[in-house]
Amino acid sequence: MPSDYQGWDSTEPRELSIPTPSISPVLVTVVIFERFMRSLEAMGRSSHTQANYRWRLQPFVVQFAETPIEEISRHDIDGFVVNMRRRDRRPFGTPDGTRLAPASIAGYIQGIQYFFKWCIENGYLEDNPAAHLKAQRYDVRQTKRAMSKRDFEAMLRIAALRAATGNHLDIRNLAMLAWLGDTLCRSGETAAMRLQGLRLDQPFNHGKQEIYEAVVHGKSGRRLVSFTKTTARYLRAWLDVRPACGNERLFVSLCRYHEEANHPTCALCKKACRPINPSGVATVTRTLGELAGCTGRTNPHSIRHMGGHAYTKRAGIHIAQEKLGHATMAVTEMFYYDGDAEGVRRATGNISIVSEQEEDEAPASSESS
Repeated sequence: MPSDYQGWDSTEPRELSIPTPSISPVLVTVVIFERFMRSLEAMGRSSHTQANYRWRLQPFVVQFAETPIEEISRHDIDGFVVNMRRRDRRPFGTPDGTRLAPASIAGYIQGIQYFFKWCIENGYLEDNPAAHLKAQRYDVRQTKRAMSKRDFEAMLRIAALRAATGNHLDIRNLAMLAWLGDTLCRSGETAAMRLQGLRLDQPFNHGKQEIYEAVVHGKSGRRLVSFTKTTARYLRAWLDVRPACGNERLFVSLCRYHEEANHPTCALCKKACRPINPSGVATVTRTLGELAGCTGRTNPHSIRHMGGHAYTKRAGIHIAQEKLGHATMAVTEMFYYDGDAEGVRRATGNISIVSEQEEDEAPASSESS
């Protein structure tokens, strides 16, 4: 068994390939790991979740690939985790000269814990050698993953200016950015959004505002998202120029140079009309961020974080949970609730028993004097 995992070394390639085990009646770790991955797929876990577990467990599986699963001890796992904490570089040789962030370490440990828990539930082990591990506590709110309001407004302005030229790609990008900012949808939900889910003919009137809804399918299942008439106008403009494709996705790929996408030698035309994927959504926001001169985060999830903090602070944690589509309020509280010092001060002034007692005694004191 290897005593020191070399996968964290800067000399290793970024992508570590999990070795194929030799034919053996012994259930080695790599065999159990592949069964674990098939189990995740059978349970209906999302492709993103499956990829995340494969990525997080990859360094561990590479080290113990040919080791029988029942021979991995608590001492072995401790050595792996200590070695991970001590490395001066991130896994797979990213030469940034920094240690793993607490959040990354916690993710690797949680992956190992879940893997061994699954092994016990499926009869491969009787005792969990990773049961003693505890993920390092960290404040997820301090990671500053939210886009600034100023950057988003700058991106929206540049998107509107470019859309005004009439280019179909720019019209789509404006509609997509407004959709992300108003609905706070995930990039996967945005990419999977279908035309029949839009309800542009059924506005709800709230004072001077017209609010529209759409049906999306996300991590927590089917849910309703709401957006303003401004976003509805941008979406209608996009639908007016959206090509008649063979799919029902709201956002599709386009060729910037040939709106009809029929040029015989253009590589972009050949890819046009395909459903856009989550990475394509990220490309749109990153490009708009560069054009707007933004210096902070410009990925789709940073827009979601920006809105999540705003809704939690201004509308309350219950509304924020519904808006973000979180399955439980605990998730919303973990990432977006920063406390309510002003509310606590106001409540202290209104509810204080000490203050009430002083007010009750004041008239009696004045009469006796």
